[in-house]
Amino acid sequence: MAATHALIRRGIERLHLIALPTSTLQADLLIGASCVDTLETSAVSLGEFGPAPRFVAAIRAGLLRMKERPAPRSMPRSRPPRKACRSCRCAA
Repeated sequence: MAATHALIRRGIERLHLIALPTSTLQADLLIGASCVDTLETSAVSLGEFGPAPRFVAAIRAGLLRMKERPAPRSMPRSRPPRKACRSCRCAA
């Protein structure tokens, strides 16, 4: 959060923010301060407090370029089990 506030105080602009799988308050603060030009994420939410208001306003006003990214799978795809070798039955 300290880094987010420092970027806002310095007036940093045209950030390309990548927040995977999702982003929350920090992205919303940066968007509200007009620091972010492009955002790559699957969602910006404040959790139980609802949608991120500055993000929603920026999207509606056309002030933010959005590159949607699907959320990653929670479990990586498993490989098929290896076949045992004939000589010692190990999983070579």
